[in-house]
Amino acid sequence: MSDLRLDTSFLDEAGLASLEPAKKQRLLVYVEATLRERVGLRFAAEATREQLEQLKGLGDEDKLEWIERTFPDSAAIIQDELTMLQAEVADMADDVLAAGAD
Repeated sequence: MSDLRLDTSFLDEAGLASLEPAKKQRLLVYVEATLRERVGLRFAAEATREQLEQLKGLGDEDKLEWIERTFPDSAAIIQDELTMLQAEVADMADDVLAAGAD
């Protein structure tokens, strides 16, 4: 799970290769925040109340380890959400590029 990296190739593969670098970086920040939110919601939906309480008291690195132990399929969940998010970005690529031309 901790090997996940979002970079400009994610956007390039979604049809945004011609987007200027500064705009790519801003979009990547948004994509990463959206991915974290969606993955968090999926984990929260599957966790028990006790598990959520355990998670609250952990630091970021400990949270990653805890999630990997608690949800053995965490890598698949993250990849699934990332794939769906990339498809959404690809669906709006023309609009993003048109807005970037202004």
